[in-house]
Amino acid sequence: MNDSSGAVTIALLAPAVLSVFGLFFCWAWFLDRQRTYLRLIGIAPFVFSIGVLIRIFDEPANPALNAVLSDTAIIGSVLLLAQGILKRSQLAFPMRFCVGVLAVVTGGCGALVYFDPQTAAEIYLRSASCGFVLLVAACRLWLLRTHRSVDTVLNWVLTIFALQFVPRTAIMVELAKSGEDPYSVGTLLWVVMHLVMALLGAALTGAIWAAYLGDVVAGLRRERDADMLTGVLNRGGFEALAAQELRAFSSRGHVMIVCDIDHFKAVNDKFGHAAGDAVLRRFGVLLNASVRLGDVVGRVGGEEFAILARDVDLAGGFALAERLRTALIEESLDDIAPQARVTASFGVAAVAAGASVASVLGEADRQLYLAKRAGRNRTFADQLSMM
Repeated sequence: MNDSSGAVTIALLAPAVLSVFGLFFCWAWFLDRQRTYLRLIGIAPFVFSIGVLIRIFDEPANPALNAVLSDTAIIGSVLLLAQGILKRSQLAFPMRFCVGVLAVVTGGCGALVYFDPQTAAEIYLRSASCGFVLLVAACRLWLLRTHRSVDTVLNWVLTIFALQFVPRTAIMVELAKSGEDPYSVGTLLWVVMHLVMALLGAALTGAIWAAYLGDVVAGLRRERDADMLTGVLNRGGFEALAAQELRAFSSRGHVMIVCDIDHFKAVNDKFGHAAGDAVLRRFGVLLNASVRLGDVVGRVGGEEFAILARDVDLAGGFALAERLRTALIEESLDDIAPQARVTASFGVAAVAAGASVASVLGEADRQLYLAKRAGRNRTFADQLSMM
C-alpha cells in the first residue's frame, strides 16, 4: 500500500461508508429481532472492512496468509450480505453452496499467492466470486416477480453492484500487468474504482434500508387489513390488494374464487360458537397453505372467503377450487367438533381486463349461488360443475 495519506483515505472510504450502514442495520435488528436478515446484513460491512484493512496495512506481512485472511473476510461478507437479502424474501443459499464458495476462494487465492506472489489470478478469482454470488442472489430475486417498487429498485441496484465486479476485475488485472500494485494508488483508475465501490455500496445499502422500511409499513398494513380470527385478509384489505393486482393485469389472466362453508349455522348451533370459530380458523389456514405466493386470500363475509388467483385461466381456477373443496372434506376436525363433516361450495369467475373487484366478485358470487342451489359441496364456473 502507498504510504500517502490520500491513498489511505481513498482506500478506507468504502469500508467506512458501509460500516456506517452496518451500524444502522444492527440497530434496526436490535429493535426488531424477528427480522433476522437485518443481523446478517448488519454484520457484513464489518467483515468486509476487516478484509480491506488487512490488505491496506499488509498485516500479516506474509503474502499467502494475508491473501487467505483478506479474501476469506471479503467473500464471507458478500455471502452474509447476499444471504441476508435473500432471507428477507424467504429465500436462502444452501449451506453447501456457502461452504463451497468459501473453500474455493480461500484455498484458491491462498494457493495462487503462495506459489506466485505476483500473480493476477488471485484478483480474478476473488472478484469474480464476489460478483457471481451477488448475481446469483439477484437472479433468484428477479424470479419472484414482485410488484413492489422497493423490491424492483433493490433488485436493480443489487444486479448493478454484482456486474461492477467485471470492470473492477479487469482494471485490477491491467494494473497488475503493467507492474503496478493493484492495491496501491498508482493510477487514476484505481481512485475511480474505489469511489465507485463506495458509491455503489452506499446505493445498495440505501436500497436495502428502503426495502426494510417498506417491509415495516407493509407489516403495519397487514395488521390493519388482517382478519384476526382466520389469518387471511379482511374484506377491506382483500379488496384493496385485489384492486392493486388487477391494475397489473397479466396477459395470462386472473381468476376470482368465492367459497362459502356449507350449513355453517348448524355447526354453531350443534357445537357452539367456539367450535364455529375454530372451523373458520382451520379453513383460513387451509386456504393460506394451498394458494401460491402472490395469490390474494380474504374473508369477505361471516363464513365466506375469496381468492384472487394470479396468472391462471378459468380451468386452472376451477382445478384450484376443486383441490380446496376436496382438502376440506379430508380435513380432520375431530379435535374441534367430533364426527362433524364440514364442506364448502365454490364459485369461480374469470377476470376480464379492466374489470373491477366488485364486478368480478359479483360474478363469482353468482356461480357460488348456483353451486349452493345445486346441492352444495360443489364447484361452479360458468357451465362447469363437479360433485
